[in-house]
Amino acid sequence: ITERDAMNLFKPATGPYKQTLRDMSICKMVLACIGGDLSTMEQIIDNLTTWPDFDILLSRLFARLLWMSLGAFALARARRDDDKSKYLFPVSRKGYLETGEKYLNFFQDHTAKGNPNAKMAYLCLKAESKQSDKNYKRAIDVCGNFGFLHLEAMMNEHLGLYTLSKKCPGNELKTTLYTM
Repeated sequence: ITERDAMNLFKPATGPYKQTLRDMSICKMVLACIGGDLSTMEQIIDNLTTWPDFDILLSRLFARLLWMSLGAFALARARRDDDKSKYLFPVSRKGYLETGEKYLNFFQDHTAKGNPNAKMAYLCLKAESKQSDKNYKRAIDVCGNFGFLHLEAMMNEHLGLYTLSKKCPGNELKTTLYTM
């Protein structure tokens, strides 16, 4: 059975299949973000945006919103223009930025309320939305302190790509490296 066949088993919009598809989509989004698979990010964001910004399990909500936002910021950076006809889904660069910013604000609110996991997510999203050495280094430190090794590694990689892009202005190096 192929992955596509397995995912088609979970297409019904009712019952446990809907929740299973959501949970599988979150896992797939993590892998897409780590691997820089923009087309998968696009598909998964389209699937996950149908869910409300509420979940009984706060950890599942945080995971979904964090990885969706990271994917949204990656897609916004990859889209140099707003010609939606070139892409799988008709979402503009601005649309992805709005998604990322919406959840950045969500995590900022939870950070202000003292949630340490929200702080880690907020700093990672802040680094992705407002790229700077300082923002990335703060995100890397917090991820390391709280044991989020995959995010720490991803933030280190994104800091490296950001640094390279500053040294090669006007070059498409950053997007090229990110999508390899």
